[in-house]
Amino acid sequence: MGAGGGGNAEIVGEGEGGVMFLFYYAWKNNSKRTAMYRRACRVLARGSLNSCLVEFENGQREIVSRNAIRIRSKKPPVRGLLL
Repeated sequence: MGAGGGGNAEIVGEGEGGVMFLFYYAWKNNSKRTAMYRRACRVLARGSLNSCLVEFENGQREIVSRNAIRIRSKKPPVRGLLL
């Protein structure tokens, strides 16, 4: 849809087996965003103008830009060379 905030939001369903926090918040350019930085979250709804409703693990809900969330890695980061 075009810009204009038609009010339509796409509801994103929960995965099987309970609640999964597949994303994390990646922006920290002001004090509010710094408090949310790197916290696990899940997307509850996607709205117009590239926004989404996210819920953090403690139950806090925020409307944020979809550019501000990243998918959590399924593999742990490699810290060193394993021989």
